[in-house]
Amino acid sequence: MTNKYTFLLITFLSWYTLTAKNFPVHEYNHAGPFSVNTPFLVDDANVNGQKFSEKELLNTFLSEKQTQQTGI
Repeated sequence: MTNKYTFLLITFLSWYTLTAKNFPVHEYNHAGPFSVNTPFLVDDANVNGQKFSEKELLNTFLSEKQTQQTGI
């Protein structure tokens, strides 16, 4: 009995998503652009001895609390 209800639920949800209509987005919120501070000397090393790379800058974690303190 549970398999029957599970099958019906999955069937209904897939039918519902397949028959969904597209609707245009007329307005959206956009934040930015944000300034990103980079080191003055590009060959500087961090505390771990690794050289600066812009790829690693994208992986930097920035919490909401830090952005509120700096006014970003």
